[in-house]
Amino acid sequence: MRIPVAGVRVGHWTGAATGVTVVCAPEGTVGAAVVRGGAPASRELALLEPERTVTRVDAVVFAGGSAFGLAAADGVMHYLAERGQGYATTGGPVPIVPAAGVFDFVDEMSLRPGADEGRAAIEVATDSTPTGRVGAGRGATVGKWRGREHAVPGGFGAASEPVIRQMFLQWVQSQMRCCAQLRKRRFALCQQQVRTTRKTMRFILH
Repeated sequence: MRIPVAGVRVGHWTGAATGVTVVCAPEGTVGAAVVRGGAPASRELALLEPERTVTRVDAVVFAGGSAFGLAAADGVMHYLAERGQGYATTGGPVPIVPAAGVFDFVDEMSLRPGADEGRAAIEVATDSTPTGRVGAGRGATVGKWRGREHAVPGGFGAASEPVIRQMFLQWVQSQMRCCAQLRKRRFALCQQQVRTTRKTMRFILH
């Protein structure tokens, strides 16, 4: 399928029973996340909370292998840093790459994706993507709320939805009111976020 948002690219590495999916974000992307579940495997998601200093996202990684699979983000970070992409620091750019792991173990010998698999996924990222049992969806299962014996195969998919302009304008007004309560530096930062979001939402509306 064609990625419906300009500048977003997706790449997959797919193994026999697990995989990695990397979503590359265009410059100016601001991320948010909600962590759910009894035992989430995640990395850098705290950076997406609204009060944090960092307001950018360079890529997002989804990987099989449970918490072990979070190492796939290392390969993505090195790939981006080599190209000068990331949050500017005195030590060079630090790519912001939140990641989440999928528990897809079959047995103790199950492959656990790492940095090499993460790099392989981002190297093939394009503006279109297959769906189904690819990437992080390769070993994903659903329906386990009644027990693992009821699990059925899941997969990777994507969806988009138009946003009503009136709702977006209300959101911008709300953001501006919120910014007014913060100190000057944060106000300027929030204005930048609103401008970035407006650009993105216009693309979606069109």
